[in-house]
Amino acid sequence: MALSHRMNKKQNNMKTIFKTTLVIIFLGLFISCGDDSSQEENPQGEGNNDCLTYKDLTTYYPNGLRYVQFINDNEGWVVGKSAENNQVLLKTEDGGNSWEEINNNLNTRFSNVPAPQLKFINSTDGFSIDKYVNGVQYRTSYTTDKGATWTPYDNPAVAPLRFPLGIWTAIASNSTKTVIVNDVHMTMVIDNTSKNIIQSVAMDEDLEDNLRHIWGDEIHLSENNVITCVLYWSNITRIAQSADYGLTWTYRQDMDLDYIQTMSWPNDNVGYIKGVVGFDDAHIYKTIDGGLTWERKDCPDFTTMAFADANNGLADYAGDFYKTTDGANTWEKICTDGEGESAGYVSYPSVDNGWFIGDKNTQYQEHGLFNYKGE
Repeated sequence: MALSHRMNKKQNNMKTIFKTTLVIIFLGLFISCGDDSSQEENPQGEGNNDCLTYKDLTTYYPNGLRYVQFINDNEGWVVGKSAENNQVLLKTEDGGNSWEEINNNLNTRFSNVPAPQLKFINSTDGFSIDKYVNGVQYRTSYTTDKGATWTPYDNPAVAPLRFPLGIWTAIASNSTKTVIVNDVHMTMVIDNTSKNIIQSVAMDEDLEDNLRHIWGDEIHLSENNVITCVLYWSNITRIAQSADYGLTWTYRQDMDLDYIQTMSWPNDNVGYIKGVVGFDDAHIYKTIDGGLTWERKDCPDFTTMAFADANNGLADYAGDFYKTTDGANTWEKICTDGEGESAGYVSYPSVDNGWFIGDKNTQYQEHGLFNYKGE
């Protein structure tokens, strides 16, 4: 009897263990399926990071990465700060697999908005707005050796070469010319081949006094040499164009935006300007006729964007990455970095290849690049 009791007790214990094991297995499967389900349903609208590859550049930039520009899928530059707070310029010619240090003491000015005053127009040539004197005045310089050395335009006989450019200085290029415009419409035009200054002009005196300021570090120069920019003051935000390198300006359209964040022109006909009303009411203005007329569209509240062509664009805000394939009519959150933040600058040389400044470990300083390779 005692033996039978012990056997029954043992059997009961075995049954209890078996049942407990089943419960644990069931709970494990339930939790696992729950995770998969949440990823599939994506109730928060978050993507995954399968379409992103992180490239850590902390070795070069312990004090942060500031700028990225790719002119095609293989060639690109990045700028950031070394341990000594020097600006270091790197270049890749193999799509970001390896990087060569080109210059370890670059003097390009960076303002408090994402776009820097630096632009490469081909594999070797570029232009920069440099810090000058005490950081209040700036000068323009150019390179013909990938950024290794820079030649300043510092002839004091030509006033705009050393004039005190405003905070919002902008550079734009087409295939033959580069224009540099400051925030009060002082403009100089440079020949891309000879690097000679073709023209330097002061502002158009016919402009309204309260609309002489260019908003943002971004302007567009079309192949027929039309400059497009956004003017602002007080509660007025207005698109303007110049067909004579800044001698005269024509107002095109007012925009219902309080703040302009980014601009992208995939070609001379199609352009996008992103901004907000208040703090988070985000909108895009789109043109399909070279800036003559603009259509307003709603969009997610991202801070930077770039278009590879008229329809395909990438955008980013704090590690949330968006893509449009229909010319900004709709935006899809495609992936998140999962562990860190991104910084607000994107380069998008082709439809399946985009680059975001960011970091896997901190949201306060960016030390690398997220590379988007499509889905």
